[in-house]
Amino acid sequence: MSHYERIVNELEALATAEGFQLPAPARLIALHELEGFATDLQTGELICAEAEIYLYPTERGRAWLRDRTQGGKND
Repeated sequence: MSHYERIVNELEALATAEGFQLPAPARLIALHELEGFATDLQTGELICAEAEIYLYPTERGRAWLRDRTQGGKND
């Protein structure tokens, strides 16, 4: 299992155990984490170097994410 998949699994397990819904798909949050961002799991805000960045993926962005993560392309 790749580091990316471990992050996805941990996020999904955390949300289930704590009884909350992630603010974005676990795969998107994991990609952000791998790029050095932190995601506020209540608001979905991205945080980098103590600066807040607001990100709301567009349909094109969600399509890119699906293409990148489906079929193990990110392993």
